[in-house]
Amino acid sequence: FRTSIVVAQGRLYSVCYPAIMWQRSKSISRIFQPTAYDPYARCTRYWTHTCVLSKADKAKLLKQRVHSNKSDYERACHLRSKRMKLLKQNLEAEKPEHHHIFTRIQYRPNFPDTYEPTDLSQCDHRPAKRPYLFSMQRTGVIAKKIGMTTLFDSKGVCHPVTILQMDNVQVVRARDTQNKRRGTFNLVLGYGSQLIRQTKWRELGTFAKFGVSPKEKLMEFQVGHNSLIKPGTEITCRHFLAGQLVDIKGVARDKGFQGVMKRWGFKGGPATHGSSKFHRRRGAMGGSTDPGRVWKGKRMPGHMGNNNFTCRNLRVFRIEPKHNLIYVVGPVPGYMDKFVRIRDCHFFPPKKPPFPTFIPDPNETELPEATEWQGLNRTNLWNRDPDRDEWGDYPVYRDLL
Repeated sequence: FRTSIVVAQGRLYSVCYPAIMWQRSKSISRIFQPTAYDPYARCTRYWTHTCVLSKADKAKLLKQRVHSNKSDYERACHLRSKRMKLLKQNLEAEKPEHHHIFTRIQYRPNFPDTYEPTDLSQCDHRPAKRPYLFSMQRTGVIAKKIGMTTLFDSKGVCHPVTILQMDNVQVVRARDTQNKRRGTFNLVLGYGSQLIRQTKWRELGTFAKFGVSPKEKLMEFQVGHNSLIKPGTEITCRHFLAGQLVDIKGVARDKGFQGVMKRWGFKGGPATHGSSKFHRRRGAMGGSTDPGRVWKGKRMPGHMGNNNFTCRNLRVFRIEPKHNLIYVVGPVPGYMDKFVRIRDCHFFPPKKPPFPTFIPDPNETELPEATEWQGLNRTNLWNRDPDRDEWGDYPVYRDLL
């Protein structure tokens, strides 16, 4: 005997038939009447259009039955997903034969033999109104945090600054594989110099291929195809302008296990008025009858620090080309003598920076003096020297004399 699914009056039935009848009905798909082996034989008046279904018809019928129990919204979502699937299949069919080989674009630029010297008079450190296009994104640099100090500007205002040093930062190689998400390319930069016996033998071939001495530290930066730089080019502190905004990324100091007041800045409990052993605790966590649990991501005591942290919108206070130093207003994450990544501020980049980087004049015999930030334009009125000649140069201020 064989068991089959039979449809009758829009219903599914499991019917048992002899093997001979199964073979005949399977071969010629004949319409048959119920037999003695049919458990529903007494309902003969409902079995005039009974037939045996194939495997594909069974699956199709079950799918329709499930689809009929869905709501209108679920049916619309199912039809929409079905259309999207068909559209995707059509697009896949229209692709060339070997499209799977070219999943990423490889770009090999023709680097010039020499770059034109940069004219700083054409550069502008003032922030732009919107971020750069990814195709015009400049490379960042590697720097080492060597300390903090305070500096006074020309008007006597004190600024706490962090000193960052750049030592023989060069472009090691330009990767020719394009990133899928942003369409940028990676530029490998190296910091300092290292002995050959202290360098990994796998990296010596890369340094020899591009004609660069072994480096102490390597980092990759995303740049646009217009900002790629020839391997071996040195990047100095004059890559940035005094007064522009930068983003600095480093590994924060490890502070160990900390409470909520230090880790998250909680207020804590009251100090007096009957408060006992509740001065630095977190308080209630909100897990009552509803929702009956603690939400994921709840700010609690735990490990603090030793993670990647980015300080944004830091002002470059001073550029010192003689010692290749960058002075940045404010703190920078990380310990002393540790490496950080400096790049143009993402949201407020400079209007006209040295592009793709600062190229010195080949006839330059002596490095220039340090350049400092002169302050915001809106505070120039209060920061001006009490000299009548200087005030008289501006017609707006001349009326105030």
